[in-house]
Amino acid sequence: MSEVKSDSRARLIFDADELDYDFGSEHPLQPRRIVALMDLLETCGLWHSTDEYSILPLRAATVEELSLVHTSD
Repeated sequence: MSEVKSDSRARLIFDADELDYDFGSEHPLQPRRIVALMDLLETCGLWHSTDEYSILPLRAATVEELSLVHTSD
């Protein structure tokens, strides 16, 4: 597998606090699945948890940012 360049424009926004979300037992977004995904990405060399380019700080989206993909309803 080729090495991922650190100047790639793709970024992963992840914070361990996301593992505390509980959307219910029937929802597909389960903490164990997020952990499995992160482990898979790291094992495959597609993401490095220690790479300064791998993580952007987590913050709440602004109303302007949300309006790019959502209606006000």
